[in-house]
Amino acid sequence: MYRNSVYLIQRRISHFLWLLICVAFLFFFVGPFVWMVTTSFKVPSDIVRFPPTLLPERWVFENYVTMWNELNWLPMFANSFWITAVSVFLLVMVSSLGGFAFAKMRWPLRTFCFLLIVAGLIVPTEVDMIPRFLMMTSWGLTGTYIPVILLIIGQGFQTFMMRQFIGTIPNDYFDAAKVDGMGYIWMFVKIVLPLAKAGVVTMSIFSTFMVWNQYVYPLIYLTKPHQFTLQLGLGLLQQRLIGEFGPLMAAATMVSLPTLIIYLMFQRHLTSGIAMTGVKG
Repeated sequence: MYRNSVYLIQRRISHFLWLLICVAFLFFFVGPFVWMVTTSFKVPSDIVRFPPTLLPERWVFENYVTMWNELNWLPMFANSFWITAVSVFLLVMVSSLGGFAFAKMRWPLRTFCFLLIVAGLIVPTEVDMIPRFLMMTSWGLTGTYIPVILLIIGQGFQTFMMRQFIGTIPNDYFDAAKVDGMGYIWMFVKIVLPLAKAGVVTMSIFSTFMVWNQYVYPLIYLTKPHQFTLQLGLGLLQQRLIGEFGPLMAAATMVSLPTLIIYLMFQRHLTSGIAMTGVKG
């Protein structure tokens, strides 16, 4: 009886400590976003007040009006939307095909090529930024959307991720498909895509966040104002409204709102997809 009581007390203490750790991490990750949203509704005097307050004493919407009137946001939103849609679609297709080739197909130097892709993940983007720019310049692609999309879809992490998902599919499905005379393309369409749906959805969500928040590639390769994305618009707004934190926080809230909506809509698929990553069938 005594041992059971001690065990229950230890278990409750461990659960309480784990709850405190989760709350601390929640505050660390969610706190800046909440502060950004509440600051977008504050007047300048509330923003610079010390000690600071989380909620404004008087909620105002002038920051959103100022932000909206300062730049033409609709073309930039359209550019970000279609670049994200095209890039994510191509990235999902290329990564899924690559993951299928590495997971279920047998061909020479397969392991070596996969190790090269994994090794490329440790190379910082800044290392090959200048060679990529020189290559795109020699091809005459600077000032167009093509470099932005091409450099985004050539991601090794997504290929690695899809290889892990597709590797969990039993080989019996593919053996039966070969007996029926099905080729690799139809195997990919009829078997891989339906059974790896959780991986495809998870990768699509991660890729959407990555492409939507991309700043470096559009900054380097998009040279005309009508080509700018929302992230470049935030940079322009920061230059025009130096020290005006209310409109800046309003613009940041507006730009981050689509990704937040996507996360809330597909949170269940994202959680299940991450849990399945690395599971060996």
